[in-house]
Amino acid sequence: MTKLQLKHLLQSDAWFSQLPINLQDFLVNEGQVIAFGEQQAIFYRDDEPNGFYAILSGSVNILGLDQFGNQAMLALLTSISWFGEISLIDAAPRTHDAMTLEQTQLFFIKQQKITSFLALNPTCWRYFAKLMSHKLRMMFVAYEDLRLLSAKKRIIKQLCLLAENYTFSEQPNLTFSLNQSHLSALAATSRQTCNQVLNELVADDILKLSTLKIEIINLTKLKLQLMIEQ
Repeated sequence: MTKLQLKHLLQSDAWFSQLPINLQDFLVNEGQVIAFGEQQAIFYRDDEPNGFYAILSGSVNILGLDQFGNQAMLALLTSISWFGEISLIDAAPRTHDAMTLEQTQLFFIKQQKITSFLALNPTCWRYFAKLMSHKLRMMFVAYEDLRLLSAKKRIIKQLCLLAENYTFSEQPNLTFSLNQSHLSALAATSRQTCNQVLNELVADDILKLSTLKIEIINLTKLKLQLMIEQ
């Protein structure tokens, strides 16, 4: 992939497209594309920060793991998603594990290169803060959903968010690598409930299910379900 092709791809992302040209050019010129295999760790909780990432293809699971080995799936990121900005901003260790779910291509910029650029261009820090604040807003909404929405609505909302990659993209991703266990974890509900809801959505011609894949065949109808279901 040429630098021009890479920049064109990244400009399809809402966050990157609103960056000043000098920051766009810096990221494209100083970053590198790295291929990861299926179920490969990108970093672990408490790792020292090494840089900033974007998903070009594939998907990345953001996970938490307690001392007893219990795993919490916090987010499923697809292209184009940026991550790693928390440790970029505070220079503290990674907050969670990041693991690929499938063959994945990442765009990576080293931490030291970014901090050196930002030292010379301090007004650009606000764009990374804006990226982090968007995720913080999403976290507050998720807490609210957990308390106010039924399990069925939480599952439907997660499907809508996954389709729009948590960014309300105008170019939704309607097919993603996800099994029922992953979706039930994201929606904080049981696998049995998740299976029941998915089968109802399949019967209503909204979803199509296959092994490790969920395809939304009618996103408009899915969003309508979110509005009317109790």
